[in-house]
Amino acid sequence: MKGQGGVKRAKPQEILNKGLIEIGAAGVGCVLIEREVLKKVKFRYEPDKKAFDDMFFYLDAKKAGYKIYVEGNIRVEHLFSPWKGIKK
Repeated sequence: MKGQGGVKRAKPQEILNKGLIEIGAAGVGCVLIEREVLKKVKFRYEPDKKAFDDMFFYLDAKKAGYKIYVEGNIRVEHLFSPWKGIKK
């Protein structure tokens, strides 16, 4: 299944317990980003497009020549909360 920007959405079994895997994008709920990358690639939001700032950040980082990885041996709990009250 292709997601925003043509990025394939991975199934959990493709990542869990697989070690370090190069990926196209991910959420930024729990990430490590080198300071150098943050100086060169800025977060942006485009309300007229169907994507969030994290997806744009990864796409821009890849365009700048950076590689993105996920560590499949580490599992982080995702706490869902409704989007109510979040301001634009």
